[in-house]
Amino acid sequence: MTRVAVDAQEPGRRVEWTVTSSFHSQWRGTTIAFELQPEGCETIVAFAHRGFAAPDDHFALVNTGWAYYLVSLKQYLETGRGGPSPDVDFSRMLAGRQAGRVSLGRNSKLTVRPQERGQINTFYCEVLGCERTKTSPGADVFQVGADFFLGVIYDDEALTVEQCAKAIWLELRTDRLQETRQRILDFGIQEIIYRDREHFYFQAPGGQVFRLIDVAEDMTKWQR
Repeated sequence: MTRVAVDAQEPGRRVEWTVTSSFHSQWRGTTIAFELQPEGCETIVAFAHRGFAAPDDHFALVNTGWAYYLVSLKQYLETGRGGPSPDVDFSRMLAGRQAGRVSLGRNSKLTVRPQERGQINTFYCEVLGCERTKTSPGADVFQVGADFFLGVIYDDEALTVEQCAKAIWLELRTDRLQETRQRILDFGIQEIIYRDREHFYFQAPGGQVFRLIDVAEDMTKWQR
């Protein structure tokens, strides 16, 4: 999630923002501006995203991404249909040294025992506020955030909770850290005491372990 402060606003003409927080640490302090310029029976959209510290790979990726979304906006205005959520990895569009780079996709699968289905649905929908986007006799799909989907398969031979604790751990971001943490505890889930004492870890119904962080936190110190 990205948060901005509105620096200027003229309805129908322009808007200017300053990024105050973002999961892209490079965006903080940058400015974004849209300006509408009438030209005959058409309108020119002037756009700028300024203030990046260096013309690095992320800057190139941002350029590519904004180009896509501006084209999508044009298509939406002209046809009523755009493409705001493309199944595109923009990093693959970068040249040279970026060739062959991989990234995580938007879908994951978790297998749990059928008797946990009720708790799974309550936890993900009511405690975390996710939307259940699909359901069938043996599975549910939950949308976590803007573009990540967790498929839950119900199988009597699923791993035990103890075994799941040794499997992959995931990270959840929220803009209401303490409120979300308290809802999880109120649900009856205990905190996992881990060597990283700066963050809240817990094991959700079904066995998946999560780390909960603030959406604006800079996590780069854990990565390099």
